[in-house]
Amino acid sequence: MDYAARREDLWRTVRERGLDAFVVVNVERSDRPNLRYLTGFTGSFGILIVGEKPLFVTDSRYMEQAGKEVAGLPVEEVKGKWIPWLAERLAALGVKRVGIGAHRTSLHVYQELARLASGIEFVPQMGMVEDLRRVKAEEEIERIASAARLTDEGLRWIVGRLAPGQTERDLALDLEIWFRRQGAEDVAFDLIVASGPGSAMPHYRPGERKIERGDLVLFDIGAQVDGYCADLTRVVAVGDPGGEAREIYRIVLAANRAGLAAVRAGRGGKDVDRAARDLIANAGYDDRFGHGLGHGVGLEVHEAPGVGPTSEDTLAVGNVVTIEPGIYFPGRFGIRIEDLVAVTADGARVLVPQGRAHRVLEGRQVDLGKVADGIRRRTGLAASARDIERVLAAALTSEDIWRIVELAGVPLLVVCAGLECLAEAGWVEMTGSAVHLTAVGEEGCARLRIAPARTLACPRCGGRGVEVGLLRELAAEFPRLAAGRPDASQEFDQGYVTEETTIARIAAMWAKGDLEGKDLLVLGDDDLVSLAAARSGLPRRVTVLDADPRITSFIAGVVERESLAVEVVPHDLRAPLPPQLERAFDTFACDPTESLPGFLLFAGRGLSALRGPGCAGYLGLTHAEASLAKWQAIQRQLLAWGTVITDLRDGFHAYVNWPYVETMRAWERLPVRRVPGRFEPWYRSALLRIELVTEAEVNVGPVEGDIFVDDEAATT
Repeated sequence: MDYAARREDLWRTVRERGLDAFVVVNVERSDRPNLRYLTGFTGSFGILIVGEKPLFVTDSRYMEQAGKEVAGLPVEEVKGKWIPWLAERLAALGVKRVGIGAHRTSLHVYQELARLASGIEFVPQMGMVEDLRRVKAEEEIERIASAARLTDEGLRWIVGRLAPGQTERDLALDLEIWFRRQGAEDVAFDLIVASGPGSAMPHYRPGERKIERGDLVLFDIGAQVDGYCADLTRVVAVGDPGGEAREIYRIVLAANRAGLAAVRAGRGGKDVDRAARDLIANAGYDDRFGHGLGHGVGLEVHEAPGVGPTSEDTLAVGNVVTIEPGIYFPGRFGIRIEDLVAVTADGARVLVPQGRAHRVLEGRQVDLGKVADGIRRRTGLAASARDIERVLAAALTSEDIWRIVELAGVPLLVVCAGLECLAEAGWVEMTGSAVHLTAVGEEGCARLRIAPARTLACPRCGGRGVEVGLLRELAAEFPRLAAGRPDASQEFDQGYVTEETTIARIAAMWAKGDLEGKDLLVLGDDDLVSLAAARSGLPRRVTVLDADPRITSFIAGVVERESLAVEVVPHDLRAPLPPQLERAFDTFACDPTESLPGFLLFAGRGLSALRGPGCAGYLGLTHAEASLAKWQAIQRQLLAWGTVITDLRDGFHAYVNWPYVETMRAWERLPVRRVPGRFEPWYRSALLRIELVTEAEVNVGPVEGDIFVDDEAATT
């Protein structure tokens, strides 16, 4: 966080208002958010003087802490009573007009300073720091998003434990403890767990009421992470809540989505409120929605800008606000759905998944086997009930079609057909470019104990299991080597990986002893592994084969320009390897086409190039175009050829989106269509390392015709 820049922004405002200084006074957390925003200090007592010579002040309890947290400011220790000390210190600075926070400074402090600091005029200021806090930097938004993700995970954890007989107070306490154990600094506010009639009270306090079967339970919860707050509201039904509650939920969810859709820079807070409020009013429940639609969130859970019928605020890029419509029936039940949204240059971004507000924990039985049968009838592809579970788990996590494909881990065509069948069964609905679970679908997931799909990959290595730190110079150099590479070609079924993935692949081969001092053969190289390997200086020899003349020409040009030791051989792998390349290498690497014939062709050619037992091959294999049945067939053939799979790292390869997405086979089968961003990594593949245990018994002759397409191929 750039605290110095924030203080400079405040100092500019101070001067514009004709003030000599501005004082932020935090006594027993009276103005902790503003002081933390300007200095990073987290203690309960501190004073900041913003002027020509800014100064931070605290007492003996916090001197050591201030030395660690407050950078770029002199820190002085208060001796004796702090109000007289501050009055004397301001007088010594020679200031005449001093701004002081009117909202957060007590009347007693104001009067005492005015009495003790003769000759200084203290001028109350409203919102001087708070106005700066309205617009969040990207780092702030990410902290809020982290808090929101933790809050969402906590909700899923507590819902998994929810059962009749538990008290509201115990549930709130258990959740707060869980948040803290998972790394939360604090809870953002007193957590609300409101069951039955309590759910009709927007700011209910959890009590000793026990959860009963048939209750609606409203969770209004938020974790605080690195000082920043989250605020999320969801409603859970324990048993069947009845038709009226379902209908009210449907209206509130529609209002929530209308509010989210209305969020954009330049729009007034009252206009966003109206978008959701009108929908509720048109349904006949205007008198049941009494509070504003939302509020800003940041270092405090309630801050500017406001989103309500009386708001005079205008949304700006960098604002983070809640959208939380509700309908309440006093003495009976209430439903509120709250999401956090960041205002962006092109609209808005919801910080946690939507559409998971209403969970029925006991519902009617659902039959996923029939959905799998429907997929088989539509596509001819084998699908199982477990595949449908994976699709639903992904849909519980995200409404974005590409994220669902990534998380499901089943063939793309199965995802497409599965969502079509689920829509016909009433489990999902398609809106614009999003896939939403319906109440029926949520019932089915709850009844079958289907949990949201989770990605628990290491954030440092992205789940690849390799550290690329020793290759940092190569990582810095590789983008220059790859600059100007040819675009991925549909003719050759190309789609290259990210530059980070190529470096990680080099690291993986190096770590296994398959690169340094070895002879490396690369089969097909739109990923430019040959260039990265040669630049690393690790292999003894690098040879690359590719059928695309654009690729071979590009690599040859870089090799000549950079004086790299790479042999470039134009070659179509449908023909056997040139004799001089057979049994001549220690390692081969390739990212084969995903069709079964094509994959085995690449693998077979690579194995025929290896010298013998102990030599290794590296291949990529995805789930998006390869069912487990195909994986099994590949493994059987690899075993028959005398190899064993020694390493399998799922999701290792992340791909740059190719320019022909709208003409690939699966495009017309997608239930909703959105062209993914160039660096939106929905398509991933596993890294397989195979090693020869016996002499390779490969006999793959010349191949004619198309090697890129089989029944599961989706991206060709």
